[in-house]
Amino acid sequence: MEKNTKKDNKKNVSDKDIDNKSNLESENSDPSNIEKIVDENNTLKDTILRLKAEAENIQKRADKKIADAYLYGIEELSSSILTIKDGLEAAVKVGETDDVKVETVIEGDKLLLKTMDDVFKRLKVEEINPINEEFNPEQHEAMAIKESETKDNTVLEVLQKGYRIPSKLLRPALVIVSKKKNKENTWITFIPPHISSNYTLIIK
Repeated sequence: MEKNTKKDNKKNVSDKDIDNKSNLESENSDPSNIEKIVDENNTLKDTILRLKAEAENIQKRADKKIADAYLYGIEELSSSILTIKDGLEAAVKVGETDDVKVETVIEGDKLLLKTMDDVFKRLKVEEINPINEEFNPEQHEAMAIKESETKDNTVLEVLQKGYRIPSKLLRPALVIVSKKKNKENTWITFIPPHISSNYTLIIK
């Protein structure tokens, strides 16, 4: 009796599978369903193509902005350099005259420096002149360490000014840094660039 029941159950499951398969085949063979699937595929293709075209347009616009910014930067820098060049040429012309005075040359140099400062301001180039400031290894390069009454790591002298723009350090300021004074001797430790050893000068 139990064996017959199991056989009947298996037969029912098998019949259901056949019915489901038949229904699926019937749905797939239905012209309206096929047309619906084709329409959905076409819509999906159109969406993909549209998104691809939008992505390409965004990339093109970004490339153009980068190129325009680069060209604008060159134009701005070139214009500024031309201003400086004009000033140098004028200074040379004045210097070639027989009756040129030292005061005139100095005044011309001052005007040229002012022009350079204006150009730097326009290009957002900031001067680093850290005299009496605390030594900052990110913006300063120590060329020597000198004994002093001032606080340790204070910039005593600026050998060469540094420069930076908002996003980058163009060059560090070359400085002499303080160290507490020794009672017996005054000494200076020189730190030559690109040389591993230091040199100490003791002044009695």
